Amino acid sequence: MSNSISSKLKSDSFWVAFGFAVNATSSLFISIILARVLDPESVGLYFLAFSISIIFSGILQFGFNITVVRLISASIANNKLSELRNTLINLLLLIMFLSGLLAFFFMTDMASDFFKLIQKNQSLSTYIPLIGFWVLFISIRSYLAEVFRGFHDIKMAAIYQRILPNIVVVIAIFLFYIADIQMDLYFVLYMSMITNALLVLFALYPFYKKISVLPKGQQVSLMPMIHSSAPIAVGQIFQFIVTQTPLWVLGAVSTADKVADYGVAFRLAAVISLPLLIANNVVMPHVSKYHSTDNTESLNKLIRYAVTITSFISIALLLVYVVLGEEVLVAFYGPGYNAAYIILIIIGCAHVVNVASGSPAVVLAMACKEKYVFYSSVLAAIVTFLLSIVVIPEYGLIGAAFTTAFGLIFLNALLVFFSYKILGYKTYLSINSVQTTIKRVL
Repeated sequence: MSNSISSKLKSDSFWVAFGFAVNATSSLFISIILARVLDPESVGLYFLAFSISIIFSGILQFGFNITVVRLISASIANNKLSELRNTLINLLLLIMFLSGLLAFFFMTDMASDFFKLIQKNQSLSTYIPLIGFWVLFISIRSYLAEVFRGFHDIKMAAIYQRILPNIVVVIAIFLFYIADIQMDLYFVLYMSMITNALLVLFALYPFYKKISVLPKGQQVSLMPMIHSSAPIAVGQIFQFIVTQTPLWVLGAVSTADKVADYGVAFRLAAVISLPLLIANNVVMPHVSKYHSTDNTESLNKLIRYAVTITSFISIALLLVYVVLGEEVLVAFYGPGYNAAYIILIIIGCAHVVNVASGSPAVVLAMACKEKYVFYSSVLAAIVTFLLSIVVIPEYGLIGAAFTTAFGLIFLNALLVFFSYKILGYKTYLSINSVQTTIKRVL
């Protein structure tokens, strides 16, 4: 039995890590190809459109992406499967309804006028109806993926949440690119929307197979679920503020080509944090196990080992950017983007701090101290928002880079503080963690 559990854990860890790796690298490839086929203004508008899709699809799920996993896990553990069938269907219908309302709103002149107010050259308003349908299908696809995760089908969750969406778009854009077929921003957004629509259709069948075997019964009341999801949804909104506010303030006060410089640098710099994303999802079940059994020594060893290895990799990546950053930008995106070098270095340094901070959010969450992650997100969001509206209008692109970097560093500082103060775990890189890791490797 223990061998089968261990094998399952390794398989799940592989699919989670593989999903994050594919998602990060394919997102980078998409930006690289788009920089080759679109003009800088269209690239900047793409990053704004992508930001809209991420923000609104996250809001529309209202934290159900987490509560549905808890619901399924609790129902399986307590043998209350009869409550799941109608509940999961009704949640799906609710997300479809809310997403449909948003898509309809995005087709109105009111939505177009709103985005004209917050985007300097107003070109984005042309694509708002298409973005609305993109958000619709992303929201549904994400919900279905989390249902698979709740049933412990991590492979299916990773495939539909992180692997297939970008892979299909990358392949399609690349094929059109090598075929020398002309593409514009409308075509790219339309293709992204169609891709997500097809993935929803493909995911509905395994979703139906999951719920069709469940016994029929009464559904769980949605109101307690909404009440439980509300703090999660608010926390996610504040996290969006931390990551997306500088982009939108820059879009409001600067031109789309500047947004393109920021966007390509932001995506390239994000690769530095990829080792941490993978490590977080691999060590998460171990953190939960060691903390629940009060095995502090093993947990500290795991934290020190993970933060040291990931930090060394991220520092190496940053050094590559420092030495060859301009060459990398020109090679990936073309000669017009070498001006993004300083932005890449500024945000890259923040990502190194992010990795060197370790996994404080994971430790707090696994120790049932999620409220401190929420507090950190709220404080970091407020600081990032205030800095954005003060600094970016004055300093433009450089101001956006510094604001992004400061927001990320400030958030990590808060998480590290709470992890140590509340739980006593030092998640960050230190001389002790380096020495321990070297001894373990040697």
